[in-house]
Amino acid sequence: MQASQKTSDVQEEEGPPKYITLQARDGTLDEPVDARILLPSDLLRSMLPEKLSEIEDDFQIPLQGVDKAVLEKVVEYLHLYREEPMYKIEKPLNKVKLYDLVQPQYDQFINALHYKTIFQIIDAANFLGIEPLLSLSLAWVAFVLKGPTVEEFKKLFTIHNDFTPEEEAIFRREYLLPRRNRTTSEGGRERGASGNSNSS
Repeated sequence: MQASQKTSDVQEEEGPPKYITLQARDGTLDEPVDARILLPSDLLRSMLPEKLSEIEDDFQIPLQGVDKAVLEKVVEYLHLYREEPMYKIEKPLNKVKLYDLVQPQYDQFINALHYKTIFQIIDAANFLGIEPLLSLSLAWVAFVLKGPTVEEFKKLFTIHNDFTPEEEAIFRREYLLPRRNRTTSEGGRERGASGNSNSS
């Protein structure tokens, strides 16, 4: 049975979990996923029946907008979120490190990813309507960006897609403190992503 998109408020009920097969653009995930972990996604929640107990054994959700490898990372994040919802990231960012804003497992999750994967996750989180994952990914970018122009940032990471001036302005306004406020907030230290340089 294939899901169809609708507007609904899904009711989570007592009882054994119901599992769903997720079909990415380039293949099906190796393991079915517990339907309950999908609820933070606006898109996926809209494709579930109003009662999770009504999910049939062959229930499938096609997601042509996401590659399998990226979807697997999204599911990994959703498992973490199910176990302990991530703290809401307040904007603009006023901490020195990402791990000052979220629980350790989320800091470890995002910093274990290659930067190219993080940009793919930004697209996937936006497509799937997973606001906490989108917020985490954009916060990581903001901490790495630190203040160079987007053009310098793209040279550093060999990214060729262009941000418009309007998009850059929105990103900086949403996630970055004004330059004059950074020294006070950071105690004179440079802002940066936590842990490592994401070379994995």
